[in-house]
Amino acid sequence: MRVSTIELLFTIRANPFVLLRPAALQATPLLFALAIVLWALQIVVSFPPGAITVTTVQQISYKSITVPTFNASFVRSSPFL
Repeated sequence: MRVSTIELLFTIRANPFVLLRPAALQATPLLFALAIVLWALQIVVSFPPGAITVTTVQQISYKSITVPTFNASFVRSSPFL
């Protein structure tokens, strides 16, 4: 690997325009993918929490559900008493 490519890999975190160079992708595809995730996280984190809107929708569904029960009338005497 050329020295210029190694220096290019060190500058990925500081300069997002390095991701546009094909030498960075050809040298280490995994590092390239992680650098994209790193830069994408910085963009996503910059959104305020109020930017996410959650809407509730009332949903009615009818299903048969088996519920486990406890039979308290069956009490076995312990041999240790």
